[in-house]
Amino acid sequence: MSATRPDRFTGAAAAAQRRPPIGVSRREGWAGMALTGAEAVSFSVTFQAHNLPWGGIVMWATILLMPVWILVISAWASRARGVRPRGFTRDLWLAGGWSLLCFGVGGWFWIAQGPHSTSPVLTTLVAILAVVPMAWVFARVVREGS
Repeated sequence: MSATRPDRFTGAAAAAQRRPPIGVSRREGWAGMALTGAEAVSFSVTFQAHNLPWGGIVMWATILLMPVWILVISAWASRARGVRPRGFTRDLWLAGGWSLLCFGVGGWFWIAQGPHSTSPVLTTLVAILAVVPMAWVFARVVREGS
């Protein structure tokens, strides 16, 4: 490698620090938004499954389909992968931690305890609030992408 030509990782790191970063993939951001939507639906269905007539079947179908959906979206995102904005990984970890915390708390109240009297509106609102930070992370990728 020539001393005057930086390697691809140094170039990618420099591009990621520009505002807006060069090489951010808008399609990767949309894939992340699709994953966020699937996660919200999965959380909402799982929180209310005990109260549905076929709740057990609905919950297991949701649990079995979610990994398939994750693989499909991940394959779509990997074809469109680009430079990620500075702080993306940290923000994604924080958003994922928030999502897990919300799911753990909601899971304790609405899954582990069996049937409950909580309104579907409230459980859906909690499911949406659980994924809002992740949606913001991927919306930033969409906004800064090309």
